[in-house]
Amino acid sequence: MSLFIVYRDANVTKAAVSALGDLVDVLGLTIKPLFGDFAFFEGILQECLQTDDESLSETTAWAYAIMRRIMNQ
Repeated sequence: MSLFIVYRDANVTKAAVSALGDLVDVLGLTIKPLFGDFAFFEGILQECLQTDDESLSETTAWAYAIMRRIMNQ
């Protein structure tokens, strides 16, 4: 388990993932250059998908789907 999840409250992590998803959803392709190769964000999202917290997993799955859609355009 990474330091990202270990030292952060699940609610704070969920809020951060949700805000990231909202940001990408609202700004769309205009945000793509800011994400570079997407590896950093993808790593964090993959870690969050592996959590036992169902609410965090659902939020992460939603944000991850939006980010992959934008990054693949």
